[in-house]
Amino acid sequence: MASQCCKTHPESCSHCRMSWASLMHDGVTLQPRETDIEKQLSEDRRQQLMLQKMELEIEKERLQQLLAQQETKLLLKQQQLHQSRLDYNWLRTQAVFRSRELVADKDFPKPGSDSGPSHESLSLQKRLALLSSAALKRRSDWTPRKQ
Repeated sequence: MASQCCKTHPESCSHCRMSWASLMHDGVTLQPRETDIEKQLSEDRRQQLMLQKMELEIEKERLQQLLAQQETKLLLKQQQLHQSRLDYNWLRTQAVFRSRELVADKDFPKPGSDSGPSHESLSLQKRLALLSSAALKRRSDWTPRKQ
């Protein structure tokens, strides 16, 4: 008899003589309870997805911090490499100047020799000395970078 009755009937049904409240309590209609369960499952799923989203955001922040640290390390290494190249070039230049000074010193006669230095060797030595002193003056404030 209950199967012929419509589920959306008034408080009492003349066809089946059952009240709506008794239908609800007797378990004849499960629609409201199924809806509640579906709502609860949807809410649980929503909360699970929100939790997963928060976890992903935390992981994203962690990875961004790690990337920033790696970029900082890379920048420091690039600066050290640049400074190392500057140091190398400066030392190489100094070695060239010193080798030129040694060559210029050979042009001077040793003490006690009869002939004096030629005019050309004196001017060459003066030019090299001026270049060396200018280079040293430019780099006098330079100090090697500690690593």
